[in-house]
Amino acid sequence: MSNQQILRPSEIDTFLSCQRKWGFRYLNNIEPTPSPSITLGIAVHKALENYLINNQIDHQSTEGQIAQAGLRFLPNKLPRNYVEKKFYLPIEDFLISGTPDFFKDLGNNVWLLGDHKTCSAFSSALKPDELRENTQANIYAYWLFKEKNAELVKLRWIYYRTKGSAQAQCVEAELKPEDNDKNCEKLFATAQEIIRLRKIQPSTAGLTKNLSACFKYGRCPYYATCKQGSTEAPADQSKPLLKKAAHEDGDNATIPAPPSDKSRLNQEAFHLFIDCTPIKTNSAYQNIIELSELLKPVLEKIHTEKNLKHYRLAGYGQHVGIMAQYLEDYLHNKVLGNNTAVLSSSKTPEGIDTLQTLSAAASMIVRGF
Repeated sequence: MSNQQILRPSEIDTFLSCQRKWGFRYLNNIEPTPSPSITLGIAVHKALENYLINNQIDHQSTEGQIAQAGLRFLPNKLPRNYVEKKFYLPIEDFLISGTPDFFKDLGNNVWLLGDHKTCSAFSSALKPDELRENTQANIYAYWLFKEKNAELVKLRWIYYRTKGSAQAQCVEAELKPEDNDKNCEKLFATAQEIIRLRKIQPSTAGLTKNLSACFKYGRCPYYATCKQGSTEAPADQSKPLLKKAAHEDGDNATIPAPPSDKSRLNQEAFHLFIDCTPIKTNSAYQNIIELSELLKPVLEKIHTEKNLKHYRLAGYGQHVGIMAQYLEDYLHNKVLGNNTAVLSSSKTPEGIDTLQTLSAAASMIVRGF
């Protein structure tokens, strides 16, 4: 085992989410400082582990109060080795390691596989079809199929809300061997790519970054490092240039968007005006759109697909990532040529990441002073 590389589902999931984040964590070995929410999540997991093993829970502690909301979803009388059992599973020339929160033999070669998830809002919970595709669920189920001869795995993901009154929700799905094999084939191919990159040790800055993942579960712990190490110029470094342009050209300072991203190389894209409007003598725009108007179809799509009355009702930190992702997709599919001016503010109520997403897609940025 010592001669084989070991991968965990979390590493594969990180790679699939954002390769650059994976590089910071697993190539550069930069371990993020646990946030208060992660620390609380670990405490809740410990409380639930103790409950499954000893049928005891501290109802006076914060973690105990959070955990007790989901006790009704937990199985009774589990053997000790069915709770938090670490496994190693050989896959070709590497090992997959995992630690299921709990599992149970339901009889007739049917196994229950469970996992505890803490969240600030239930909007972050997976839907059943998403759970069937989930990296962790499929790898753990694969182990049950191979090691326990399971013919069907019932998934039970329990979400414990950490904000407001203690509540829990359960998401369930089923996996059959043929579906699991199909899903794991892709995951193990990703694992092989991870092993290849581990061997060649590429520069993390050269790995692909996924902007829509920056605020997926709160702010990415490598967000600041990624921005500093990327090819994008930090905003404060561009201020001297902007001030000079403003002094020479009057009220509006016009600068081309930096051609660091592929989207910015598209010189046919719209022009972004921040804290200013096109001057009459230089207004050849067929369409002038206020940011609020531009965002209406984006907000409607978020409402429809995420079942949220407003995107800010998503879990803590996630609303920013949702807006950035949906806006990026909208701008990619909607043709806004350079005869279109989009008017925004540097202090837009939709947040700095909305402005950054717009800036990345524009072919020219005009700032007012």
